[in-house]
Amino acid sequence: MKQKPINEIRSSLQEILERNGYDYTVYVFGSFETGLCLPWSDLDLILVSKNQSKNTIVSEDKLKEIQCLLGNANWINKPILVTNYRVFPYITFSTDENHGFMKVNLTIQDKNNYGYKCAKLTKKFVETYENLKPIVLVLKHLFKYCFTFPKITVSA
Repeated sequence: MKQKPINEIRSSLQEILERNGYDYTVYVFGSFETGLCLPWSDLDLILVSKNQSKNTIVSEDKLKEIQCLLGNANWINKPILVTNYRVFPYITFSTDENHGFMKVNLTIQDKNNYGYKCAKLTKKFVETYENLKPIVLVLKHLFKYCFTFPKITVSA
């Protein structure tokens, strides 16, 4: 699903980072990595440093620097740094038509962020237990439907 735009986004981000002296490698994690993505799924990407200690905590300043770099890319629409939503901060943005009109969440691996490892573990479970994938996909559809539409109330 959407493999070409995903590869295009990864390689474009990798190029921006390398051109500006960052030592990160861009990896996919989340539902696109596990095979549990749906048409409305966000693309979750994580930057893993080639030289960073496993005990490092990434500062928001580092993400702000990267957010500024992304703001200069003509294929990225409005990168926004989100710091108060999850356990770890991330940058969210959408891409242009050439990059598949995708919503992307980008974060940096550090000692508090287990998203990449969780995606790898989930992928192993999905590959091992063949009935797990359809069950999870049905539940994701159900949750989207239940939490997206307003509840209808009937008054007498």
